[in-house]
Amino acid sequence: MAAPSSNSYGLCDGNMPCLPILSSATKSCEANQLPPAADTISVNGQPLTPEELRTLQSCPNPPKKLKPGNYWYDKICGLWGKEGQKPSEVISPQLCVGGHEGKC
Repeated sequence: MAAPSSNSYGLCDGNMPCLPILSSATKSCEANQLPPAADTISVNGQPLTPEELRTLQSCPNPPKKLKPGNYWYDKICGLWGKEGQKPSEVISPQLCVGGHEGKC
């Protein structure tokens, strides 16, 4: 049996199987990234629970390109933005996510 040789998909030696080499473009591609963990996103000063993150991501008009960070949300009108900045978009109103006044 012949030993594996180097090929265009990866590097091989006699003891290891050939594995593809991922380019930096593949590694950094947004489509290949894991979704953010709930506790890496804060809304109105409160880290999201996994349930709140699901609510936010599955609402009719969710935030676009949601990444870890601190956000503010106006539950009445649906304004959404990065903490300390102007609104960046309008998402679904009346969501019970993050810190909020009153009962949901």
